[in-house]
Amino acid sequence: MDERRAYFRISDMAFAMAAPWDNHQESIQEYFPKLRALVMQYEIDNIDKESRDLYFKIDDDVLKELVHNQNRKLELMSRYLAAYELSDQSIMPQQISIGEGGANFESHLDLNVGMDIAVAVVFTPSYLPVFAKANIVSIDNEGGQHPIIHCEFYPFPEKTRQSLMQHLLKQQTLGRSPHN
Repeated sequence: MDERRAYFRISDMAFAMAAPWDNHQESIQEYFPKLRALVMQYEIDNIDKESRDLYFKIDDDVLKELVHNQNRKLELMSRYLAAYELSDQSIMPQQISIGEGGANFESHLDLNVGMDIAVAVVFTPSYLPVFAKANIVSIDNEGGQHPIIHCEFYPFPEKTRQSLMQHLLKQQTLGRSPHN
């Protein structure tokens, strides 16, 4: 638990979901079949990151502007699909605490300390999805309607870690207050 505190954390609004871990499931995204558009957005974001170096090598300003506009259209479409998909669920955004080490959020599932889970966090309003495997380190049953689970991410894929870190840094620069 002390290791989790070594990471920068923020409080943010997000859709947060958990599912009990199943060793027969290949991909974390498979745990959340109703979030197909977000999985596609996650892949589009990865392709976009891989293409950035090529984008900056374009010398023609008109072509560069065209590529930029096409990327914006794709981003708007994927955000629309994500918003539509999430509005079709019975999930509401909630205040969460998150960092590279893990997250705290409400869950309506019956979960136990020590349990491995699949986690999907979708930040608002960017609809940036983060899918991770986690272990529940504690559960706070006091207060809200549903217990708050405190989970630690592991193993955390590098691309996912980088996307989350970029989001954390962006939120910090926007003036959101970090906490430890």
